[in-house]
Amino acid sequence: KYINRELFDDELDMPKFFFIPKNQKVYPFEIEGYCLGSDRQYIVGLSKGLTKQNYFDTLAHEMMHMHLIETKGYEGHGKPFLKLCEKGIETFYYKML
Repeated sequence: KYINRELFDDELDMPKFFFIPKNQKVYPFEIEGYCLGSDRQYIVGLSKGLTKQNYFDTLAHEMMHMHLIETKGYEGHGKPFLKLCEKGIETFYYKML
């Protein structure tokens, strides 16, 4: 709820969450999380055994995907995603300095 409020002005519907086995791979990469869905209905998988900071960062990352899919139909890690990452860094990390 905090990420949704601070980064997306409460625009996102809450996804359903589940944990994925530690060291789960999507060939050839080991993953910490993923997001599936459309039409404002999403599931987010988070890897077991992450640190609190990694859970937060991974959840923010997946919610950025949700937001971009809903607002722009964009699923990648290119320029729109990187721009949103910059906003996330300014929103969450610069406040903590």
